[in-house]
Amino acid sequence: MAGEACGQGNGGCTMIPDGTFLTSDGEQIVPGYDQWGYNYQTHLFNGGYCDTYQNADWCQPYKDVTLIIKLST
Repeated sequence: MAGEACGQGNGGCTMIPDGTFLTSDGEQIVPGYDQWGYNYQTHLFNGGYCDTYQNADWCQPYKDVTLIIKLST
């Protein structure tokens, strides 16, 4: 239905459980936390600082830092 918000039924919106959302590397986004600590459905990140950068070499001095982030919508 035109003009219907995504949170009020399907309304033509694509939802995470539909299986059509993909990450930048082409992996399917699914409900729950991914391997790096992101939960896209609940807009939360819970993991290590280096996990936000997929364990990049440059962030290793901060690998023991833990983050909990509430992402805004």
